[in-house]
Amino acid sequence: MYVPLKARPQPRKEKEDEDLAGLRDLPGLERGEPLSIAEVMRRREPPHVLILGEPGAGKSTLLRQLAERAWDAPHEIGLDAPHLPILVPLRRLVGAEGSLEARLKAALAAELTLAQDLPQGFFADWPRQTGARWLVLLDALDEVPAGERARLLQSLKRMLKSDEPGRIVITSRPSGYARGELDDRRLVHYDLLPFTPAQTGEFARNWFGEKAGDFLRELERVRAGDLRGTPLLLTIAAKVYQERGALPERRSALYGQFVEIWLGEAEEQGLKDHLDKRLVAPVDLYVARLAHLALRLTERPGQTDLETLAGFVAEHLQNQEGFTRLHAETYGRQFVQVMAQRSGVFSRQGDAFGFIHPTFSEYLAAWAVVRESRGDRGYDLEQVWGGAVSHWADRDWREVALFALSLLSDGEQDVTALVSRVWRAEGGLYFAGAALAEQVKVAESLSDGVIDGLITGARSGELWELWESWHALSILGELRSYPRAGDGLRALARDEKVDEWLRERAAEVLGELGQADDLLALARDEKVNADVRESAAAALGKLGRADEAAQAWLALARDEKVGERVHESAATALGKLGRADEAAQAWLVLVRDEKVSWWVGEHAVAALGKLGRADDLLALARDEKVDASVREYAAAALGKLGRIDDLLALVRDERVSAQVRKHAAAALGRFADVRVLPALERVAQEDKSGRVRRAAQRAIERIRQRIG
Repeated sequence: MYVPLKARPQPRKEKEDEDLAGLRDLPGLERGEPLSIAEVMRRREPPHVLILGEPGAGKSTLLRQLAERAWDAPHEIGLDAPHLPILVPLRRLVGAEGSLEARLKAALAAELTLAQDLPQGFFADWPRQTGARWLVLLDALDEVPAGERARLLQSLKRMLKSDEPGRIVITSRPSGYARGELDDRRLVHYDLLPFTPAQTGEFARNWFGEKAGDFLRELERVRAGDLRGTPLLLTIAAKVYQERGALPERRSALYGQFVEIWLGEAEEQGLKDHLDKRLVAPVDLYVARLAHLALRLTERPGQTDLETLAGFVAEHLQNQEGFTRLHAETYGRQFVQVMAQRSGVFSRQGDAFGFIHPTFSEYLAAWAVVRESRGDRGYDLEQVWGGAVSHWADRDWREVALFALSLLSDGEQDVTALVSRVWRAEGGLYFAGAALAEQVKVAESLSDGVIDGLITGARSGELWELWESWHALSILGELRSYPRAGDGLRALARDEKVDEWLRERAAEVLGELGQADDLLALARDEKVNADVRESAAAALGKLGRADEAAQAWLALARDEKVGERVHESAATALGKLGRADEAAQAWLVLVRDEKVSWWVGEHAVAALGKLGRADDLLALARDEKVDASVREYAAAALGKLGRIDDLLALVRDERVSAQVRKHAAAALGRFADVRVLPALERVAQEDKSGRVRRAAQRAIERIRQRIG
């Protein structure tokens, strides 16, 4: 089912440090263009990589894919030679002591069931024995307990400075990493991008085959948060759709249905046979036990051992289900062990227990808080505030708070009062925007205020605030059900007072909102900055709106005021969209512009050749107003198309420049066709240009060699 991910280099903040200035000039970094993971790994300076991704973005899966290919297929992931992969969750590295090798060895021993212990000195010996460097993959910096974080960061800094480990890739949620915590000189920061519509389509075809279209239409109908772009959510959605034939409105309901389906399947596969009869219960009671366990894990992070977790479950069994203390302690241990083996939601890795992904723990913790708040008169919002939402600024609680608001909304509870309290707090704007993306139930006046605040934040775009502006725009891209978000983005994209880079991003975000009409209007508007128009046209293509994208690119291709780079992008895009005639006309306009550089002309000729535009190439080769090198490329391109008659016409036409005729003669020499010999022989004897005569003679010799 795996679909390769892409990442975007983070914009670098201006610093006085001259050593960092050169990093901003790396190709692609200044524009933040999406890169494949192979392209990310091909970049060798700085040598190490930090990949930031939201929950469920595919960070851990990506590291597993890198590990699987590092030795057997390194070129597939951008490595120029086999590497020795070592994949370690960073939470495992925290408790280890000693040298780097000793800590890695201890972390792996705790994480995996190894057939035998790693040998002493393996970290230094194996590279010497194999001639390969290490690819050290360190997962989930955000899952490191706060009390251990400072010590681990110091250790990572030393590791990044050393050349000993080879390449290092670190992953984290954005909320779990503050810019500058690690050395920017040795580490490039990337944001893991959500799936594009094309990637979502590929995933759907991998899963549903011929019925992929039905699933994609249901995704389009739901439009809940970032459902279509997050790999984990998309996987959950596929499973729920496969079982239920429809999708719920909110992410919380999606998780709820998924957990119920998975536990239901576990029951069918004999879950109850492994539990004492007193623990056998309906699925919703299994959920309640797991939810209590998740809440305690959130309150006391880092507790992963069996005895502690069994105690958490025993607490629930005794207080909520009436077990005696002795029975609760006995059955709590059994419940944890069986769920780790059978549930699919909760698992064991080495000697540690935990949920298969942090978002499941976060959803279930919120479920526990909301369930405990419900009484005969409805939900106690003050209890939910104290139990979850008030912790919104804590990175370990942020998703729990969002899930709690969403679960309340699933229960038809208006949460305006809760979201307002966050919005009014310092730094609460982004969280309030994320809550709107979850489709929570709030008053229109509140949603309008939050959206206006995000637009204002994005508009600032001061050099030191680019990252904050980017964040605001990204949140706006998730507010698909709020027309006000689209209105603000349209105004932002057209505002010449706003940083150009942010206007381009605003156009991209309109694409994320699915605003095809707005994008087309932007791309066609000659008063709008050319780069913004280009971003709008590209966004239309990503939406799969080929007709509108072609119209947008055609408008750019015909606009004489935009630069050659935009013209070139337009012509290339039209070709990829299958608009051969429009693409050819765009290339011809570009190549006949006297101000256009010769390498763009070469690119144009190559593109015309791929489009099979022989008549256009012949006209170019004859056109004395076109750069001489471009005419020569046109003659050579005719040869690649096998246009013998056109080449003969060029060679014999003394009105055409001698250099072009020379290239035409050389092209004829590549064919084993005796029909061209008489014409070439006349040229070799009679042409006024010595260089053309010599080229014709060499072509004759080559043809005779080819035909024996």
